[in-house]
Amino acid sequence: MAHATGGCHSNLGCQKYQTGCGACPLLASADPQDISTIQAARRARIWKELGAVVLAPSSWSARQAKESFTLGGLELRTFPIPLDLGVLKPASDQSAVRRELGLPAEGRIVLVRALDPGLVYKGFGLFLEALKQLDAQGVVLHIAVIGDRGFLPGGFRHITTTELGPQRGDAALARAYQAADFFVSPSTNETGPMMAGEAMACGRPLIAYPIGIAPDLIDQGRNGTLVEPIGDVAALAAAIRSYAEMPAAELAARQQAAADSAGRIFSARYFAEQVQAALRR
Repeated sequence: MAHATGGCHSNLGCQKYQTGCGACPLLASADPQDISTIQAARRARIWKELGAVVLAPSSWSARQAKESFTLGGLELRTFPIPLDLGVLKPASDQSAVRRELGLPAEGRIVLVRALDPGLVYKGFGLFLEALKQLDAQGVVLHIAVIGDRGFLPGGFRHITTTELGPQRGDAALARAYQAADFFVSPSTNETGPMMAGEAMACGRPLIAYPIGIAPDLIDQGRNGTLVEPIGDVAALAAAIRSYAEMPAAELAARQQAAADSAGRIFSARYFAEQVQAALRR
């Protein structure tokens, strides 16, 4: 979004990037000719002079680019950023990974990234509200959390938690994905997140709202679940519960489907082919 706007890295629902910005709400500006307008005009001119090609990592971001004042009208191609599939892959022994990370040997585990709920578009506050509903329903589930510490509330009766903290590098991230049974991305507005593809490359079905790369990745009911409408807590809770209580054979089939689909579109070879095709235009 930084390339498609007058300065924002996420539009957060603001549509002014479509018309050249101005009176930017993030700047608390009422000036229609503020710095966001100046930057949007400068970027539009530069991209056109360069004959730039827009490489969008998801269909969602491609739509944003097409609608953008700065990028609209430029040649547009859509393909994801590649992943290291030699590291981000299913575990040969999930039990060993769980022991290594100090997670329960038995039972369903969901992985999620913790962020300050104040970052509304990242959706961690929605995830916490969903947990409260699940706990009230008596759903038994273990939550493995990577990222920021200190945002998980206490007082759950049926849900248990482990804060794994920040995980640095693909190898550490892979272990966290491999230890879990499925992954939840509660974001409501962003291009990726990269973790969605990483989780699926490790054979973890994805639960997400239909934003960013999620609609490109999820074959509904086969390798993950798209939750609608965006931001709906009850629908998110229902999707999580379905995986928490899913028969083991069905879950295993979805895990395999997640790994298979991610392996096709996140390979370095596929990325190189797409970039070369763009350069040959």
